[in-house]
Amino acid sequence: MQTQRNPRKKQVVVTTTVVKNAQNGGNNNNRNKNNRRKRRRNRRQNRGQNQTGNQRSSMNGSVMVLPCTINYARAVADPWGAYKLTSDVCIPDNQSLPSFKYSVRNRGTLAIGTSGFGFVLCNPSLAAVNFSTAKFLKYTTAAFNAATIQIPTASTGIVNIVSSSPLGAEINTRLVTAGLRCRYTGTELNRGGQAIAYRATSSVGVGDDDYLAHGSDLTTVAALERSELMPNNRQWVGTIFCPPNSESAQYSEPNPNYAVDADEAGYIMAILVTGAPGNTYEFDFCAYYEAISSGSAGPVPNVSKSHSDPDGYGFVQNVYAQMADSDFGKTLWSVMKSSAASYVSSHVPFTSAAALEWSREF
Repeated sequence: MQTQRNPRKKQVVVTTTVVKNAQNGGNNNNRNKNNRRKRRRNRRQNRGQNQTGNQRSSMNGSVMVLPCTINYARAVADPWGAYKLTSDVCIPDNQSLPSFKYSVRNRGTLAIGTSGFGFVLCNPSLAAVNFSTAKFLKYTTAAFNAATIQIPTASTGIVNIVSSSPLGAEINTRLVTAGLRCRYTGTELNRGGQAIAYRATSSVGVGDDDYLAHGSDLTTVAALERSELMPNNRQWVGTIFCPPNSESAQYSEPNPNYAVDADEAGYIMAILVTGAPGNTYEFDFCAYYEAISSGSAGPVPNVSKSHSDPDGYGFVQNVYAQMADSDFGKTLWSVMKSSAASYVSSHVPFTSAAALEWSREF
């Protein structure tokens, strides 16, 4: 009997062990399934399933911006650098109308007049079209004989030019952004004096309070809110204008003051220079526009899609409002990046990673 009981005891033990292992295996499988579910849930959260407008914030710290916003930010930060990349720049506001996107560039040489004073003035809104009476820019030559800004076209030693725009009049247009810069090209022996860059705070209306007035001297312009004294050297100095509000960013009606030149419409960008009479400076104007069809002129060419990105547009506008002309040109791009980190940190969880990812989009 003992030899028969022992096998049964062993068999019971073995059977019990097998049952326990099966139970443990089932518990492990359940745990593995739960872990897999958690991992999948975490991955979904990290990819960022919630979208707000045209931007997406995610738990892993990435914020997506539209290509239109990126091109717009580039053009606002450095119009000349963006010019080498694309002319397909639009304002990513709520007016997401298909538009013809184009750029305008005019260059020349100004000189300091006999009184040791010279300037280049422009109204970029009038540069949207190439129209014989819409002279948007004026600059001085060596024959200029005044020590103040002379607005009238008949002034001695002043040249007025028309835009190189591919479009004529009778077109609905709006300014996206514009830049005006200059640099000294004379001899090193005669280099000296100073330069002042100026931009107005608005582009709406004719003869607004912050438009440059006839007879303004260097001291008067230097005291204006958006003026900044710059070193007078061989580096580019200048200013960038961007429509600062929704009113300035509206499409104009066909033929908006194109029958008059900037002498009447007003000048909203300028660079004033002083130094030895006859000293020369190269100037460079660059601007971006959008145009839509109007009844009298018919359809505009090469219409492309525009995007609406209110959050991105607001960010770029906030950065532009804080930009100083001393942070001119490509330096502004660094300002844009650092401001992106600050902006995102107040809007997106896990701020440091998010800010870095957002700035990389640029």
